[in-house]
Amino acid sequence: MNKKIQDTIRKLLALSQSSNENEAQSALLKAQELLAKYHLSLEEIQDQEEIDHTVIEESADKKAHRTPWKRSLASCIADNFRCDTYYRGYDTYTTLFVGKADDIAICKEVYSAAVHFIDFYFKAYWKEHSTYTDYFTGKLVSRPISDSIQEKSSYAYGFISALKERFKEQKISADKEGWGLVLVKDTDVVAYMQAKSASFSKHGLGRGSVSSSDAYYQGKKDGQEKFGDTGLRKVSGGKQ
Repeated sequence: MNKKIQDTIRKLLALSQSSNENEAQSALLKAQELLAKYHLSLEEIQDQEEIDHTVIEESADKKAHRTPWKRSLASCIADNFRCDTYYRGYDTYTTLFVGKADDIAICKEVYSAAVHFIDFYFKAYWKEHSTYTDYFTGKLVSRPISDSIQEKSSYAYGFISALKERFKEQKISADKEGWGLVLVKDTDVVAYMQAKSASFSKHGLGRGSVSSSDAYYQGKKDGQEKFGDTGLRKVSGGKQ
């Protein structure tokens, strides 16, 4: 392979870490284009001694929880950023990202932004749906906190559905443009999970339920309309 091409890709990947967002994005897209054009993988354009095969595990959350939709969200994100996930615990549990350090860092950033998005926009939804008018007395009645938990779960699964659709569209676009292989799960991660799977429990947590179609479709609508590229950057920065 032409060493000049490899050097060019290395330089583009270095530029993709630039603090200038437009420059970084353009460099990354060009690097992906060249990788596809010359049928190269990221590992192939690195010097062998520079390739890091280390696979690590990091918790998706700061503390254990009892929220099934967070596990589904982490899995959705990991599948699209070259990582994998598993969970440990019983009454409360911890979801872990498995992958290379750089890939996990991206997963955690997107995951944190998504959780923040769900928390923020569900509050607005619940504010409008937390009370109802009693049929017999005509008085305004507050709904119990248990309803809030169930509705938030439904809202979150709607959001995750929108996120999956967006990732699917991204993959189709990547395949058409010839750089879809860049999104494929890291082979070191696949081998790591295969070796680790023997120790996994056969008792799964199961998927959380969707009890409210209104909350589900609102979560999906918000995810489609407000969690785009610009929305992601805003949420990541803690701004709405």
